[in-house]
Amino acid sequence: MSVIAGQLLDMFGRRFVAGACQVGKAIAALLLTIGTAQGWLNREAMFAILFLSGTARAFEIPTMHSILPGIVPAPLLSRAIAASATAQQTATICGPALGGFLYAGLGPAGVYAVCTAVFVCASVLMILVTITRRASERKPVSLETLFAGF
Repeated sequence: MSVIAGQLLDMFGRRFVAGACQVGKAIAALLLTIGTAQGWLNREAMFAILFLSGTARAFEIPTMHSILPGIVPAPLLSRAIAASATAQQTATICGPALGGFLYAGLGPAGVYAVCTAVFVCASVLMILVTITRRASERKPVSLETLFAGF
């Protein structure tokens, strides 16, 4: 999906794509919340929701990597990349532990509801990010531009 995501980033604004990814993940978390609370969540529904969430995540990762150079001045970019990687690793390690505590206190539907709220907040905050555009040549979508990264 990252090849397709690269084309979308060239066609649409990075903030829009990142916000849409957060909305997609919010919808997936909302469906998990409702399905868990109402008891209709089965294997097929879980796979469909996982597909939605995974697709949003597949577009989100290259989008977030491409946004960073547009919001951080060039002299600070290496530090910003290190800080971003550290934050990602911290979230990967601490997130499941926090989820476990939430699960113990709120149950599974509560955890999904908290995730929904966080994703909605993230989508709103992405709209507020100011990205500095650097001059670049926009080429029409073709097989050549699709595979240019390879």
